[in-house]
Amino acid sequence: MAFHPEDRVVASCSEDKSIKLWNLDDGGLLSTMRCDSAVLSVAYSADGTKLAAGLDYPSNSVVVFNTQNNEQICSLTGHSNWVSSVSWSPDGTKVASGSYDETVRIWEVATGKELSQLRGHTDRVWSVCFSPDGTKLASGSEDETVLVWDAASGEQLCSLRGHRYAPSLSKECFLSLG
Repeated sequence: MAFHPEDRVVASCSEDKSIKLWNLDDGGLLSTMRCDSAVLSVAYSADGTKLAAGLDYPSNSVVVFNTQNNEQICSLTGHSNWVSSVSWSPDGTKVASGSYDETVRIWEVATGKELSQLRGHTDRVWSVCFSPDGTKLASGSEDETVLVWDAASGEQLCSLRGHRYAPSLSKECFLSLG
């Protein structure tokens, strides 16, 4: 689920291959977007004009929607397994995706180009999160690690261990990491 930046709309996603946008003022359904696979995660861009969604098998992709007209802008393909998490860069130009294929990928939304494929996890990636300034990316995996990456170079900056199960990261994950 994801809150729209203006806090008046919530996007929910489901295995029924849909994304629903809900009005928080009256609880009404504003719109529904359909995908070709179950939707496992959603995230709004900082300005709220785009919504990214991570898809299950057989798509194993990220789709990006224009939230003004609910039309699909692009499909970002390259993962070989479920996309469990998506996160926007603060400037809204890039999307990071984490997958059951043990990789994290960074995409340029305007072109659909894969900018980086980050390898370091040894099990499914459950969550990804950009730092507030967009210079770092954190990923949490079923391998019980959080890996922190340089978002521009793809260099692994550090490995954080201590969770017993897959760590989950929220967009506030860098409040304590700096």
